[in-house]
Amino acid sequence: MDPIKEFARWIIQEGCFEGGTLDGGEIQDKAVELGLLVEELYDPVKHKDIEDAEEGEGVFVFTDLMK
Repeated sequence: MDPIKEFARWIIQEGCFEGGTLDGGEIQDKAVELGLLVEELYDPVKHKDIEDAEEGEGVFVFTDLMK
């Protein structure tokens, strides 16, 4: 299955059908698991759109699947 469709189905299933509440950490972990996000070390030159991060800190960015 397409990872984006799988992600959407998971959010609907876990967040709506099961009556649960998803938090940002759970959503982020699932996105990493499905290859939609990847963690990189923050570089202010490369990651100009990310605020409140320090050089060398881990940040999550979209993979090519999400671009």
